Amino acid sequence: MVLDHLAVAVASWSDATDVLVGVLRGRWRYGIRTPAFNPCQVGYGNDTRIELLAPPEQGSSFVTKFLAAGTNRPHHITFKTTDIRAVLRDAERFGVAPVLVSLENPGWQEGFLHPRDTGLGVLIQVAQGDGDPTKALPPDLLVDCPWAESGDEPSTISHIIVRVSDTEWAARLFCEVLHGERVVVTDDMVRLRWPSGADLLLLGPERGSEPPLPLGVRSIGFDATAPPDLALTPVGMGWSKTQVVPALGLSLLFNSV
Repeated sequence: MVLDHLAVAVASWSDATDVLVGVLRGRWRYGIRTPAFNPCQVGYGNDTRIELLAPPEQGSSFVTKFLAAGTNRPHHITFKTTDIRAVLRDAERFGVAPVLVSLENPGWQEGFLHPRDTGLGVLIQVAQGDGDPTKALPPDLLVDCPWAESGDEPSTISHIIVRVSDTEWAARLFCEVLHGERVVVTDDMVRLRWPSGADLLLLGPERGSEPPLPLGVRSIGFDATAPPDLALTPVGMGWSKTQVVPALGLSLLFNSV
């Protein structure tokens, strides 16, 4: 099991280009245009990726409906496994019934854990696939890199911060079903790790916040020096934080390395 990527819903891929490519030096992995939705992935230093989910050029889709509830924002976190049936059985035993399960195609199998059942505030996708997901697609669906990329090494995603309704329950879900390892536990935070990809930091509801902060993915932490033109607020332990970046619907944290 590995934490594969974070997916963000956007009206257009170009909405997030300045941040993901210009600021964070992400590298194009692939892009696909389909009648249902248009995903592309941008890669970072520890093989964690950020996926941009855009609506189709004509008609509507689940992305259209998701965006209708607000602006650009995180949609799901994907974990990849070599035994999806075992993971889905573990989810059932844990008390979370997977939804939208599709196991017919051996090249790509998936199921989802819905936030209404998990209290995570974000959809969890569990997937099993054979290598590069673009290899089996018709060439006319694939998109070449649409923007200029920096020659610099991409930033490394250290962690993804998720605000949840119950940190202990959520940590058990991620450990018992998704095979995470607890590496740091405090009174108000649990840090989880997988063999590759970013860590997850689980935070509980913010005490005394009015209105209460929404649950779900709130920030991404980068082991990188922030560009000098970003407005940052120190948050302790050498980390500094931006305000919410509209292109992503979350804030960015930087730690000089």
